[in-house]
Amino acid sequence: MKKEPFFTTSGIWLKDRDGRTVMPRGCNLGAGGKVPVIPRGETWIKESLSLGVSGSENISFAGTPFPLEECSFHFKQLKKIGFTSVRLGITWEAVEHQGPGIYDEEYLAYLHDLIEKGGEYGISFFIDPHQDVWSRWTGGDGAPAWTMEELGIIPERLGPAGGALTHQFLGKSMEQMSWPLNNLYYGAATMFTLFFAGNVFAPEIYIQGEPVQEFLQGHYIEAMKHTARRLKDLDNIIGFGSMNEPSAGFIGQTSLASYGRISALKGYLPTPFEGMQAVSGYSVKVKKFTQGIGGVKFRGLKELNPEKISIFRDGFECPWKKSGVWEIRENEPVIRRDDYFSQVNGKPVDFKTDFLKPFQERFAIEIRKKHPQYLVFVEGVPSQGRVSWKDCNKEDFPGIVDAFHWYDSLTLITKNWHKNISVDWKTNGIRFYPSAGLKEPAKQIQELAEEIHRENIPCWLGEFGVPFDLKNGKYLKKKDFRANEEALGAYYDGIDRAMIPCSIWNYNFYNTDENGDGWNGENLSIFCKDAGSQVPEQEDLKGLRAVKGYCRPYPLAVAGTPLFCEFNRKKTVFLFKWETDPQISAPTEIFIPEIWFPGGWEIEFEGECAEIEEYPEDQKILIYTKGEGTASVRIFQKKQG
Repeated sequence: MKKEPFFTTSGIWLKDRDGRTVMPRGCNLGAGGKVPVIPRGETWIKESLSLGVSGSENISFAGTPFPLEECSFHFKQLKKIGFTSVRLGITWEAVEHQGPGIYDEEYLAYLHDLIEKGGEYGISFFIDPHQDVWSRWTGGDGAPAWTMEELGIIPERLGPAGGALTHQFLGKSMEQMSWPLNNLYYGAATMFTLFFAGNVFAPEIYIQGEPVQEFLQGHYIEAMKHTARRLKDLDNIIGFGSMNEPSAGFIGQTSLASYGRISALKGYLPTPFEGMQAVSGYSVKVKKFTQGIGGVKFRGLKELNPEKISIFRDGFECPWKKSGVWEIRENEPVIRRDDYFSQVNGKPVDFKTDFLKPFQERFAIEIRKKHPQYLVFVEGVPSQGRVSWKDCNKEDFPGIVDAFHWYDSLTLITKNWHKNISVDWKTNGIRFYPSAGLKEPAKQIQELAEEIHRENIPCWLGEFGVPFDLKNGKYLKKKDFRANEEALGAYYDGIDRAMIPCSIWNYNFYNTDENGDGWNGENLSIFCKDAGSQVPEQEDLKGLRAVKGYCRPYPLAVAGTPLFCEFNRKKTVFLFKWETDPQISAPTEIFIPEIWFPGGWEIEFEGECAEIEEYPEDQKILIYTKGEGTASVRIFQKKQG
């Protein structure tokens, strides 16, 4: 029986089953799902990389984002703050960690029950096949260990051999927010290159009789299709993402002796060739770097792989050596084809056009073959642009949504928020003027949304957020989240202006003050077990941090086309305008949180005759409009006395 879509696309808008325009707000669930829950696999646990490899005890992700017995409290909390949607992070490893084609049915049953329970609270989900820098063994999360083991790689050796920056190996010496550098390190860069472009750059590499690209992509897509099969009876699934924050790996690298885009304040980084040497058992000296307003500066050297560890089992070697990229000459490694990854048959390659988009198209076709009701969420490469769908036949690829990410990189990397400083998302240049930290984010979010909308497809801000351990944890210790509220308020101002759906990063049941999100030193969860009650009179908000930053009035559903949305935080005044559609009988719904309007609200309406129903206990109003035209509503705090 054909299922009705939860949402459909109509130009730049999402529509619900009543034909209303929707701009859902919600969160990512969440960072806790990046690592196993049985046994615990947080990155600060040194032994956690011994879990999930061949010969280790079985692992399970059933219980992330939170145990089923805890669901009611957390879903009720999300509903209370106006969150109606969840970007649910699942990893390939969680689904298929035991081996190729072996799925964790217990975990999938858990996901089914979790999503079903969320539906009882009016929460919808889109599935995010989450990964960061390929896998846990390459410094992030995502792919199972066997994707590397099938290539003869011993995953646990990647950190010690210099093939990855891992929290488990480096411990407290790991530089703050340096994990994205792993996109340039051997482990992740090799796996992404083989996954997206193995047919072009490693045609002689086969796994179990299949070309390496087909083996990896095929198993990844089949794992997500199997997940969709197990969830097929649920009515509150919006769709599937194709892959979180994909990376180009070595693809497009103009020289094996140069560096890619550096995305950390300081650290050390091998060139691609230095990385190939290191993981093959050679000790190499690599450059240390610092990055500031003046750009990247290299100072000093660090010895990589002093123990001369090879990551390869006997009988295996670096696939790039096998492909003729480099060789051993007179007992010394030498480059054979320096521009190997930058061109094919004399033509420069473009990762997004030549490799990423074909994968996303394949994923969309495969996932919608049996589930045509699902939307498919696509992403570009972080800090390197998006995939264009401008010339795409919308009939061939219906339901595409650009789920772009945006972070204030200065705040994220330095863990300091500056009211007067921001970074330009296009040029990476510094913006310094009064209130730049408040004005630039809103402007940038709006610009990014407009760029996508020019291609006549919807967008969804899939990730954004602020670290809660700002100023070396100074505010965290005091439970003072005013800076977070102010920064998040600026971000949501941009979301209001752009009138787009969004999912804040993140809500993590396992977050603690001591270890944050339990993953690479990050601490972005809006929920923390140690947070207590920030709003004493509302115990059902217990554990939430910086609540006023993200719990704000907004339109839940619009019987027509949105025209303008703004919330003045200083005056506590909400304005919304829309073009009414008389063909839609369902009402326009607006969420009005008690936390901003504790004494009630007053409403001013302009437009054709309307019937307004108020439901303070549900924190919302319903507006039934009659006829065509422009309608507007102004909501402000009720005068006391």
